[in-house]
Amino acid sequence: MAQGQPAGTVAWANEEAVRAWDTVLYERWKQNRKVFVGALDEVTQEVFDRAPPPEGGRCIDIGCGFGETTQRLAELVGGGGFVLGTDSSPRFIEDARREATDAGVENVDFEVADAQTANWNPTYDYAFSRMGTQFFAAPVPAMRAIRGALKPGGKLAKVCWRRKNESQFWAETEQVVERFFSRPEEYEADTCGPGPFSLGNPETCRGILEAAGFEEIVLHRRDFAYYMGKDHGRGDRRPARDRAGGRADSPQRGVRRESSTRDSRGACRALRHLAAV
Repeated sequence: MAQGQPAGTVAWANEEAVRAWDTVLYERWKQNRKVFVGALDEVTQEVFDRAPPPEGGRCIDIGCGFGETTQRLAELVGGGGFVLGTDSSPRFIEDARREATDAGVENVDFEVADAQTANWNPTYDYAFSRMGTQFFAAPVPAMRAIRGALKPGGKLAKVCWRRKNESQFWAETEQVVERFFSRPEEYEADTCGPGPFSLGNPETCRGILEAAGFEEIVLHRRDFAYYMGKDHGRGDRRPARDRAGGRADSPQRGVRRESSTRDSRGACRALRHLAAV
């Protein structure tokens, strides 16, 4: 568990993003959960195949959302292991706790935490994040806290989006919308911080991980089909123009912007994917 800053303390620079995730974005995510989350199942499993958590190990899941990945990690480490799911949104954590209880998953716990202010004890063998490291206003302190949660030789595996222009799904959708709507100079609504593509540049992602103390960083690119909307012929969804891009890294000393997973012997290394980190 965290020391220093109490769980739930939010960095002032992240307050707007946390409000957004706990209100309008929470509602949208819940309404479209099968699309937003389900589309990432394949790339998530690939990360676990490339850099699996140790059987019986202790894991921390950063930005766990509804806790799907936390429950999956709990299954992978087995009854002798443990997984802590963390998220800065109280509403997501409330749902994650309830769903884990309903599913009878006992080797998990959840806490509201902002990685920028957290100070976890170095008791974890494995850290994971699926699209949860892209929204930090100050990513280096946040990644340093994640590294600090790992034991020597611990591993970080994460997934994040590549650059927006490398994903047809995001880039072409934006182009269509901009034909009909102009972008306002100011926004009244809360926004989600730096945004989902803040780690899209490989060198930026690598630099953040290195500055946070990660080493042996390995980045993997991967394109995958992302489904959106309904198709009357198929029942519930259809391919929405494309190919989405993401990455995965695996570092104890570094992670990358797209998707990342990290593995290390003494140090941590990062694997990168075309997805989310």
